Amino acid sequence: MRIAGDALAAAVDPDQPLARIAAMRLLGELETSSNLPDRAAAHLRDALELATACELPYEEALTRASLAELFRSKNEMASTDEEIHRARATAERLRAQPLLQRLAGIAPHKVEAIERNLVGLTPRELEVLRLVAQGMTDAAAGDALFISTRTVSQHLRSIYGKLDVSSRSAATRFAIEHELD
Repeated sequence: MRIAGDALAAAVDPDQPLARIAAMRLLGELETSSNLPDRAAAHLRDALELATACELPYEEALTRASLAELFRSKNEMASTDEEIHRARATAERLRAQPLLQRLAGIAPHKVEAIERNLVGLTPRELEVLRLVAQGMTDAAAGDALFISTRTVSQHLRSIYGKLDVSSRSAATRFAIEHELD
């Protein structure tokens, strides 16, 4: 923690907001893992405030992910889910796949609950639906999943039937409403 504290002090003169955000977030993460939740919350909130003021959406999303981890460590699941939701919206807009994966790992219970409620879609059908909702063609989705275009089409027909929809746009709307895109 001392090195992160030194980095924070060095980022003040001359003022380096991006370095300050990163140092405050790192201190918050270290304090979370050291079971110092009050100190962690203070550093993470300061980092979030600065990232928001500087209009740095990726830094804001990273900090929200760190806050979600802090809330999870305190078993505050409503706050955890709220931070994940807000960070995920930015990560999706920026197509920040590593951050999306990190967020999915913070609260896997939420992902599992969503998947259980999706009218019997298989894990592969969920993958296809997510990619289609992101605007991928059947061919692009097939390439991403290492399956044929025809297999993607077959999965889509099954998805349409299970969701009781008749079009790609309706399936996409369903995915967006259920935060799967």
